Amino acid sequence: MVTKSVLSSEVIINCSTEKIWKVISSPNNLNHSHPFCKANTCQKWGKVGARDTIKYYNNLVLNRYFIEWREGKGYELIIVKGNQNLGKVIWEILKLKKNVSQLKISLNIYPEIALKKYPSCIVPLIKQTYFLPNMNKYLLSVVRGFKYYIETGNDVQRNQFDNNPMFSS
Repeated sequence: MVTKSVLSSEVIINCSTEKIWKVISSPNNLNHSHPFCKANTCQKWGKVGARDTIKYYNNLVLNRYFIEWREGKGYELIIVKGNQNLGKVIWEILKLKKNVSQLKISLNIYPEIALKKYPSCIVPLIKQTYFLPNMNKYLLSVVRGFKYYIETGNDVQRNQFDNNPMFSS
């Protein structure tokens, strides 16, 4: 049985929603803001139908296909490895007050698909003790990376907020 897990992480960023949108809606934006991204390569950009590839430091390669584009507010995309849909990611920007905004990333993921190489009898254990905790750490590091890049203008360094065994080398 395949079940969906929903995870999310959010961060307060000291800037306008327009500035956050400018960063997250730019092609190849993960190259500046993502602590586990070795390379973010755009194949097609802008609005629904956009697609890019992310290569992690551990050489895992995932494709992102943008299925919803809400100008100035966020977008939704699906994450694919090979021909397997691993989940959906929702990026949202919310204005809290003048020059204070929130960036939230939510992940609807199917752990059983991501963990299909393991015997089904141990998948629940791996899911609870390894997979979901590391995915939570991953999301927190990503939103922190965007906060850092947006507030400082400096690129995020490799594993800047912590190592993650699922994405780091």
